Amino acid sequence: MEQAIQASGLVHRYGSRLALDQVDLACAPGQLVALLGPNGAGKTTLVKLLLGVFSPRQGKVSVAGGDPRNRVTRQAIGTMLQISGVPENLTVAELADFFGSLYTRPLPRTTALAMAQVDDLDRRRFGQLSGGQRQRVLLALALIGQPRVLVLDEPGSGLDPASRRALGELIRAQRERGTAILLCTHDLEEAARLADEVVILNHGRVIASGTPETLAGKLATVAAFSLMIVLSMAWLAALFAGVRLETGQWLALLAVLMLGAIPFSLLGLALGLWLSPNAAPAIINVIYLPLAILSGLWIPVS
Repeated sequence: MEQAIQASGLVHRYGSRLALDQVDLACAPGQLVALLGPNGAGKTTLVKLLLGVFSPRQGKVSVAGGDPRNRVTRQAIGTMLQISGVPENLTVAELADFFGSLYTRPLPRTTALAMAQVDDLDRRRFGQLSGGQRQRVLLALALIGQPRVLVLDEPGSGLDPASRRALGELIRAQRERGTAILLCTHDLEEAARLADEVVILNHGRVIASGTPETLAGKLATVAAFSLMIVLSMAWLAALFAGVRLETGQWLALLAVLMLGAIPFSLLGLALGLWLSPNAAPAIINVIYLPLAILSGLWIPVS
């Protein structure tokens, strides 16, 4: 099957700073790929390459079967950016008519607005809308050109949980229609809920990729391994020191370690993958040991 988005070996620099380093990315029709990473990871640079704003210094980019710098190819791409720049004094209907005029085969205004469930807002000015309503209008504007590829940059940013879930259902509906979707987000829960595949970018490199279930399984395995190591060390330390811990004290120690497992394992996994995929367990243990020591300071011993 031909990929709707295909990027291979992408390298991009800003002067001497390396923004992307041999990045590969693929997204098939009807697939939603979530792109995660901290600020400065290279997500914006990658999106600009996919939209044809930048030309790749090295590597290849194909979107909707063509060069994204080509005007014909751009007709097949819909974008919903975090900073929209949409005039706030125009009505929703006026915005839809304007955006539709930019495409050769746009959807009827009423159809595009109905797809994003904002057809009842057509006479309202954009500046008068709530955050959730604005995001749905921006989604309608991204869909009006009947795109084969949809690029969404932090679509749930600033929304309350209910509005975020509602927007997510609309995005999922577009995927079911066969649209290839690239979702840029900081929200792990949103990525796990919507994505078929997750790609984690850091320092311009892809440090991990796979289905949400696969990545969650790796994290759980690393966390369990680290917890086992720390508990074993605590038991050995108590044995050699001649300290006897009661059952309740062991349970208290276990509770403290488990409470710290998720955040410390996430931090260790990120650091480990940044250095080397095989280094994650060791990095977690280095971070985890001070937690074990501190927890032992307040647990009374007999």
